[in-house]
Amino acid sequence: MKPTKLTYGILIVIGLIAIGLIVSSLFKSIDKDVAATHTTASSEKKAHPNYPEVQVVTEKAHDKVYSMEIDYPQFQSKKLNKKMNAFVKMAKEDFLHNVEENKQQLKSQEARLAIRSDMQKFSDHIYSVAIHEKSCLHEKQCQDLSDIVIVDSKNNNYINQTEILQDTEQNRGTLFQLLKHAFEQSDKYSEHFSSKKLSEWVYDKDNNFSNMYLADESIVFQFDNNKVIDKEAEITIPFSKMQDVLTDEWKDMIRHESTEGSDNTENSKSTVNKENTRDNDSTENNKSTEDKEDTEDKQEDSAIKQEEKNSNSPSVNQEKHPSSNQKRVALTFDDGPHPQNTPKVLDLLKQYNAKATFFMLGNKVTANATVVKRMKDEGHELGNHTWDHKDLTKLGVAGIRREIEQTNEAIRNAAGKNPTLFRPPYGATNGNIEKIVGLPSILWTVDTRDWESLDPVAILNEVKSHTTDGSILLMHDIHTSTVNGLKSVLDYLVGEGYEFVTVSEIIKT
Repeated sequence: MKPTKLTYGILIVIGLIAIGLIVSSLFKSIDKDVAATHTTASSEKKAHPNYPEVQVVTEKAHDKVYSMEIDYPQFQSKKLNKKMNAFVKMAKEDFLHNVEENKQQLKSQEARLAIRSDMQKFSDHIYSVAIHEKSCLHEKQCQDLSDIVIVDSKNNNYINQTEILQDTEQNRGTLFQLLKHAFEQSDKYSEHFSSKKLSEWVYDKDNNFSNMYLADESIVFQFDNNKVIDKEAEITIPFSKMQDVLTDEWKDMIRHESTEGSDNTENSKSTVNKENTRDNDSTENNKSTEDKEDTEDKQEDSAIKQEEKNSNSPSVNQEKHPSSNQKRVALTFDDGPHPQNTPKVLDLLKQYNAKATFFMLGNKVTANATVVKRMKDEGHELGNHTWDHKDLTKLGVAGIRREIEQTNEAIRNAAGKNPTLFRPPYGATNGNIEKIVGLPSILWTVDTRDWESLDPVAILNEVKSHTTDGSILLMHDIHTSTVNGLKSVLDYLVGEGYEFVTVSEIIKT
């Protein structure tokens, strides 16, 4: 059967369609190749400028609608690079996926991905790497993310932050106070800082503090945007102030690193410090020894503790004891007892036949019961400083009672007697609080500001400038610097003719 005209026509149409499809496919392929040529990419690896044993990878790429600039470190061990590589890989994939979905709306190179890394070296084999990602589809749609990796190149593994911090409820409270103090003192962050957000973050049971890393002489907390403030934030706290929230292993490690560093600086000053022990020379030498030999490793947390802001306002009337013509002064110590520093304070007081008053935190009493009993046995006065240094003006009746009664019970169990005085944290009190507490409320007349200066010389200067007959001096037995400066304070006051008595001997209660 011969093909008809209809058959020829159908074949021609099919042929034309096939040719059209082939041509279209070719043009699509060409367009794709042309588009590919519009993407420019580069990658290089070079030694880290500060740590040449580590390589830094720098990647750049851009096309018509986006740009990427990325840098991240690479260690010799592939195992140590896994977390950082995974972070970078996921960031790039998510970014390019978002670009692809929104490319019709994007203007020229409007979408941007920037990844940068900051590295700190804690020891010869421990590094902290903070990786920051900023991903923007356009100016008003940006995302900030970060990750922190602590690397142990010697043991070829990662160090978790929970291995560094001793995670207890009390330590979380201490950490909250340290961070709160740092935020409030920061010109950069104080205005928009939220204490409530910080508290929620610190006490979140799922918080493993993965935003923390080690620097040369401090611990750094890095907060993403809107975590506790409406911007990214970075808070640095010296090792000396973090001692009590660290595990024993890391206390020892930090002490070792600090001692090694001190061996390389001003050895002659250290020698002088060990040989001189008298008067103002002693005070200065103690400070230098503190700096060089890291004696503040045992220092109790200094920030529960932006202690006592209202420094010259005693809440009870003071008078000289009527039976004495000698000048009198009451030494008071807050925030203890401390397992190492408080016994040293007691030793010095005994040496000078001096009596003092200790305002103690209930949550530290039981663990240091023998120290508390020694205070009582040696004739010192015991005071209540609440359970864990809360601002009582912000608590209800039940909360105030709990803070006071738990502390009274702890002191009674340790010493065999109740405290006789009360000092409100931060000096914050009112009539209702004092009715609930049921003890004389004692502030101070001379704030040595030892919590602020951590400097024996500065402490002595405050004492010299402000002490008069009947003064109540505020100090903190949790600070090594206070212990180191106490001898000079005692020497000065003895030289000025003062007798050391308890607060109850200074005032009429």
